[in-house]
Amino acid sequence: MKRKRKGCLLVFCVSMILNMITSIPALAAESSTMDLTREEKEYLEEKEVLRVAVIDGWRPYMYKSSGDTYSGFALDMLETLQKENGITIQYVEAEDYERALELLKDGQADIAAFMEKEGLQEDAQKGFVPYITAPLQMITGTGAVLFEDRSLKAAVPAGVDYINFDKYGKIERMEFPTLEDCLKSVEKKQTDFIISDFYTAESLTRYAIAQTIVIKNIPQAYVTIGFLTGESEGVLQGILEKLRGSISDAEVVNSLTLHGDRLLNEPKIIKLMYSNSFIALNGVFILIFLAVFILLLYMKAHAERQSELYGHEQSYQLLADTFGQAGMEYDFLNDRLVLFGNRHDEIDIPEVVENLHDKLAKRELRITLTKEEFDKFCLNSEPGKTYQTEFQCGMRGEGWNWFSMIYIVVGSEESRRMQRRLLGVLVDAQKQHQTQEKLLEIGQYDKLTKVFNRAGAEALLVQALQNLGEYSQNVFLLMDVDKFKQINDTYGHLYGDEVLRTLGRNMQEIFQGDTIVSRWGGDEFIMFVRGPGAEDELLRKRVEELRRRMKEFQYDGVAYPIGLSISGVVPKKGISLQDLFKKADEMLYRIKQEGRDDFRIQ
Repeated sequence: MKRKRKGCLLVFCVSMILNMITSIPALAAESSTMDLTREEKEYLEEKEVLRVAVIDGWRPYMYKSSGDTYSGFALDMLETLQKENGITIQYVEAEDYERALELLKDGQADIAAFMEKEGLQEDAQKGFVPYITAPLQMITGTGAVLFEDRSLKAAVPAGVDYINFDKYGKIERMEFPTLEDCLKSVEKKQTDFIISDFYTAESLTRYAIAQTIVIKNIPQAYVTIGFLTGESEGVLQGILEKLRGSISDAEVVNSLTLHGDRLLNEPKIIKLMYSNSFIALNGVFILIFLAVFILLLYMKAHAERQSELYGHEQSYQLLADTFGQAGMEYDFLNDRLVLFGNRHDEIDIPEVVENLHDKLAKRELRITLTKEEFDKFCLNSEPGKTYQTEFQCGMRGEGWNWFSMIYIVVGSEESRRMQRRLLGVLVDAQKQHQTQEKLLEIGQYDKLTKVFNRAGAEALLVQALQNLGEYSQNVFLLMDVDKFKQINDTYGHLYGDEVLRTLGRNMQEIFQGDTIVSRWGGDEFIMFVRGPGAEDELLRKRVEELRRRMKEFQYDGVAYPIGLSISGVVPKKGISLQDLFKKADEMLYRIKQEGRDDFRIQ
């Protein structure tokens, strides 16, 4: 209850101070002057009035501040254009996002002040002038989690379509006029979540009534926001591009922050202060007192959050040094991973990894964790709760080790609901997995080659195909040894067995850690390589290394260059193992018909 009272007082105090300074322009006068061409100047002189389609409820970009007056970051920029070039800005009000597009198409407006590029048709994008790119975030009041099996309801502003919900699970779209209406539906539990850009999400949730509202990051998802003009308005597009270029990044952040914090009744307070100087004087003293009080509250909260984060870091450092192999700290904002602990250097991963998502996507790290798996458990982790997951890491020198990672997500200083850091400790799980693997080996491994037999691999392949995403990042390889019968007939079965044994060993050494390797039968082998796609250079290098080694094969003093015919297929979501094998087998047949000893991907 005390926290609620502090929160209400804080919001009231902030609103009082911001309302007092509302006459200060959001974009300062130090913006660089627009260098317009003669054609652009003549365009503005002839135009005289620029009609701008505006929508209420899209804070901080555009919103109705009082009466019929509109404010916001986008309109601040247009006011700069008005002041510098003397053109009149006329606002044309639209009921919703969809209606603003119609006003532009019908010629009733020259500019739509707020549009999201990702939701526009390709022909409409020709008139788009971006002014900011922001990360997408999920605002939920029911603990909704993307990728889960249950059906979810998404609140979406009418006409907005900048994210494809199909890849996130069973999601029903419910349209509302504005994002503020969407937030109300989440607070009333009519819907499960909203998808919004970072700045709008911050502004919306700051004034949310429900205490259960939570913000979650959507990894590697962004939206580009800007002005939209008619397709033929090339001169106007050039003017708007120069307008955006004349405003510094610092001014952009100041404007977005200011408009994200403003409440709606600012002019009334200003009029009251000017009409009664006694109230104004007392108000100044009250504001000074409140400002000091707020500062003390903020310093206390900041110290608590820093202390909490420091406490988590110390706890996980102790766990890593005492019980674990290493500790991991991931910075969500900077996409940076740091390893720590007394034994972290035994793991073959750099101590600091910048651009972790990119490294995981390109399979540049010796870790079986994929970008998709990492995104999934980050997205589904709530700040303050402890979770566990398992994966393999490469070790210094050679070999791989299973680890169980126990981790916690820590919120930001501004809000415990926003993900800031992931802290985890890696505990050795190799012995546990080795025990499990010994039990599984019975009846599932080929004794000669030490790789999976057909029975052992089929279950893993079926599971892997069921877990495919919409865009597969895996490849299925089918191969056999060229002229294997001739090798057996010429040099004997012991020689042939050594060929298969060497092939199995080379496959495991080259495609280690994240690949299903199996002797399918006779001299026929399969591999399900996870990570690189069909055009991935790393995959081709691995295959060529395997072929090179087999060309240098020799046994008992007898050398024989072994040829391999290899076909590859990139599996698509929904494909069965039978159909996948059939496609690979047909390509392998063509390779053999055309001379053998080749590698091709379909």
